[in-house]
Amino acid sequence: MISVKILRNSASRIVGFEVSGHANYAEYGQDIVCAAVSALCIAIANGLERHCRAPVSIETSDGYMRVVSELTERGEIDNSSGVLYDTLVDALRGISEQYPGRISIVTDCVSS
Repeated sequence: MISVKILRNSASRIVGFEVSGHANYAEYGQDIVCAAVSALCIAIANGLERHCRAPVSIETSDGYMRVVSELTERGEIDNSSGVLYDTLVDALRGISEQYPGRISIVTDCVSS
C-alpha cells in the first residue's frame, strides 16, 4: 500500500507531504496506481520548485519522497504552494476512491 502523509502546520495549512511504499496493484513497472501517484508527486514537487516563492526541500529514494516548503517569518506558506498542495491532495483522494485499499492518506501536524 502507498502511504501518504500530508504535513500541516498549526494553522492546518499544508506545508508538505511524504509518500512511501508501493500500491501492489500490478507487477513492478506495470502498476498504474504507483505510476499515477509518482507522476503527481513529481509534478507537484517540480511546480513548487519552479513557480513558488518559498524554497522547498525535496528528499527522494526508491519508493519514498518527502517534500516540505519553508514557511515565511510569520510561520505562513505562500498561496501558490497552498494551491499546489491542495491539488495534490484532491488528486490523491480521487485515485484512492478509484482504487480502494491501495493508498492510505493521513495528516500529521508539524511544528511551524
